[in-house]
Amino acid sequence: MPSGIRELTIFIASPSDLDSERETIRSAVDKINIAVGANHDLRLRVTTSENAVRDYGRPQSLINPLVRECDLFIGLLSRRWGTPTGEYDSGFEEEFETAISRRRNEDRPQILIWFKQPSAEELSDPGERLKKVLEFKSKLEKEHITYIQTFREIAEFSDQLQLSLFRAVLKELQHDQIHSPEGSMSSGHAIAEAPSEQPVDEAREQIASTLEAYLSLVTGKAGEHRYDSDRLLLFSLAASKDDEPIPPHTANRLYSRRQDISLSVAEHRLWTRGFLSDLWVGRTDSTRRVLPFWYFLSPYEGWTLEDLSDYVYQFLNDSDLSVACGALEFMRRIVIRPKALWGDVTTDAAIDHQDIAIQVPGSVVERWQEMLNGGGRQEAAISYLASMAMSRDVPLLNILIAKVIDPTIVVDVRAIRDNICGDPSGLIGLAVKSFGVPLEWQRTLILHGVPTANPSNLEALLHGRHKDDGLRLLAFEQLSKMGKLSADGLAALLWAEDVELQHRALQYALRDETPDYRSAAGKAFAQKSPSDKQKQRDLVLLALISTASELESMAFGPTKSIDAWEALCLQANESNLELARKVFDADGDEFTDVLKGVANIDSDVLDYIAAKVRKASLIYLTRVKSSSRTEGDGDRARKEFHRNHWLTLEAARFALAVLGAGQDVTALTVAQERDYVRDPRVCRALIDLAGTSVAKKLIQGNNARDAEIAATWLANSPAASEPDFLDLLYSAHGNVRMIALRALAARSSYEELINLMASYRQRAEGYFYNVVVELDRLLYAPGGKHPLHPKLSIDLPII
Repeated sequence: MPSGIRELTIFIASPSDLDSERETIRSAVDKINIAVGANHDLRLRVTTSENAVRDYGRPQSLINPLVRECDLFIGLLSRRWGTPTGEYDSGFEEEFETAISRRRNEDRPQILIWFKQPSAEELSDPGERLKKVLEFKSKLEKEHITYIQTFREIAEFSDQLQLSLFRAVLKELQHDQIHSPEGSMSSGHAIAEAPSEQPVDEAREQIASTLEAYLSLVTGKAGEHRYDSDRLLLFSLAASKDDEPIPPHTANRLYSRRQDISLSVAEHRLWTRGFLSDLWVGRTDSTRRVLPFWYFLSPYEGWTLEDLSDYVYQFLNDSDLSVACGALEFMRRIVIRPKALWGDVTTDAAIDHQDIAIQVPGSVVERWQEMLNGGGRQEAAISYLASMAMSRDVPLLNILIAKVIDPTIVVDVRAIRDNICGDPSGLIGLAVKSFGVPLEWQRTLILHGVPTANPSNLEALLHGRHKDDGLRLLAFEQLSKMGKLSADGLAALLWAEDVELQHRALQYALRDETPDYRSAAGKAFAQKSPSDKQKQRDLVLLALISTASELESMAFGPTKSIDAWEALCLQANESNLELARKVFDADGDEFTDVLKGVANIDSDVLDYIAAKVRKASLIYLTRVKSSSRTEGDGDRARKEFHRNHWLTLEAARFALAVLGAGQDVTALTVAQERDYVRDPRVCRALIDLAGTSVAKKLIQGNNARDAEIAATWLANSPAASEPDFLDLLYSAHGNVRMIALRALAARSSYEELINLMASYRQRAEGYFYNVVVELDRLLYAPGGKHPLHPKLSIDLPII
């Protein structure tokens, strides 16, 4: 093998009934070696048990070293389990356990497992060998040991395999970028030059004075300059050949003296690198930001946005991936389009998205290929591409779709292009398939497109695995206005995580007087129900398909159906309001009296039934219009709250916060501070009831979620004063500090923020770096408070 080429070893573990699949792996490896290996000095090599040394000893013990040396372990199982090895039931099992044990200790190898789906006939009579395969699959799923994939046909396996292998290779390439040995990579930041207008002479004088003071300290001779350890460290790091970052403590101490500091070219570059890295690390959580720098990196200091673009662009080649990604994130947030990435195309007219004949400079395409094909910058690059691409860039996007290697990135680029051309279906498809909240760039594009989206695209947002109920709410509201919410879409909303979204969806269904629609919604809802939520399914289904009079008959007829009563309360029909009050006041006697005569009935059972009935009644009372509530409703909530019954506890707290009065604030606040309450509505309702004093108290508590809710309420309250927000800048909760600072910024002038920057560090309780970083942005970044800032034609996000 030529020197300098790294070999990535893949071990295939499988019984003998998967020859075609093993050949598929070898074929895929050959393709990747051709497509990727030559460009990245990387070669993949496949090994199996056939490559083991034939020698004396237990056969499997001769195979295991191949597993211990591999970089990627691929396990394949179909109908056969394999033969015992003397220590395990099969060679496959021993190889898998060897790989898992090594992975737990060494974080290697990467592990990929596939199961070939057996036929229905095979499953009906699996036999001993297939049973062991199915038991092993079940174990992996239940214990979450590793991610598994299944396939039926060889073509399906080939598609899954190529995607997984590309991801594995890209992960290795990124690992190499991050962990390369000292001196093995060029220092990317060496080419990045600071602006020509830097006060170099003044910086040199400061450095000379610092070095003279250090020399005086070392020699013991008196000198005329004061020794400045932070300035010395800044110069030392900038002059070093290593890529050591500037420490946050040093940077913040120097920043506090920013008006007296002049940076040399190397020092400016060093601090820029730290700033870009910090921006990337804190891209989704501004509370993690620790390096202020806008004061030194401002376009109005003789610098245009074009100058800034050219300067930051050079850091895309930095050897530190967080710096390179930070440069892309910086350009995305400041809306910078360097010609090196976008060319000189000036037209913004609509372009046929199938037309790739329009010339795009080859250097532009190569630059994007370099970023999107691996090396650890894909996430930042695709986010930047999605945020900046316009109709003029469709030809570039078409070329990238044809030339990018990673299939997942191709899907992303195609979705971005189609969205520009008026088809958001691919973009929405990406969002709804995510297991959590969609990526920021996906969510941003979708939010912009919701007002003009067609019903089918809006419907798609209601479904899927994603956890973004905010997007579901927007889609629901838009579909409601259009009158296009399908029964299937309504059913998806009824299973949303957000309680209020469930309630609004149910009320929407109940307003529809067409029995067929409600019946269809009920059917779709039942089909979507998780196995562990059968009770919730049954109640909502009852509420959907039954009228109020039908439910009342079931609840108070001979059967005394508690389920019917709970469903009736879910409907929250105001015509039954007095009935709900009556049932609560009677402590559910309508439902328990029929059981009291039953021999040996447990009192705990009666207590449980009564509590369920009261809980449903309380939920009913909180959902009617405020104008329909009475003082007696508050008394009912108060009574249940003081019962402190485990079943009604959370419902009673919410009901008392909604229906109660000033006399309840103390008890509710004590309970909120003492116990964890899952439903955030309880905290919001308590603050609405109690006002500023309780909001401040919750902010000072240990519950970060409640503190954030309280701070948000305070920021929107006209009663909140400037001293309130100043105090919150020292809160232990990072998000509270950010909410308070942005509220202050909205009410303050440039001069007032300058004074705040000067005074913030002076209080005895200490200060937080992320507040300084945010003040630096508000004062000196484009779009900030500085009176000389250029007025940009866009709303800038928070840097």
